[in-house]
Amino acid sequence: MGSAFVRVDDATDTVMAFGVVSENGLECDSNEHAFHCWIETSEHIVDFTAPVYSSYMERWPKEAQIDIPRKMFIKSKTNMALSHTDLRTEGDFYMQPNLALAQQLLQNALKSSAVGDLIVACQQWFVKPPKKMPTSLTLMNDLGAIIDVQLTKTRIIGAW
Repeated sequence: MGSAFVRVDDATDTVMAFGVVSENGLECDSNEHAFHCWIETSEHIVDFTAPVYSSYMERWPKEAQIDIPRKMFIKSKTNMALSHTDLRTEGDFYMQPNLALAQQLLQNALKSSAVGDLIVACQQWFVKPPKKMPTSLTLMNDLGAIIDVQLTKTRIIGAW
């Protein structure tokens, strides 16, 4: 968890930004209200939300919204920009982990019954290939109402 920046469109110079940027634009940080999550290995960074970046645009003013293609994000750490201000071409990225924030948010999440429900849902939904994943899953919300969650097909058209 931390701040994350991905240049998603060269034509409009659009950078998807998750975090807090200082007034002068030179520093970035993250907090419990402005952060992003990704998977990091010793060599790669994976962002499972990349195919739905376009849905984040719904919060932006209509005139600022652009259509962001559904692409996967699996990048070598060696290709990361040196700073959030150094994103020159589409697909450039910068991630700044915030380990203290991650620890705080994970501790808070573990106290929530919703996280346990999410873990159970993931266990029920996951099947080993070549078996087919179920197309829906029934969950109960915090008010006791039954919710039918549908698996939607998201077609990936490339990679960042």
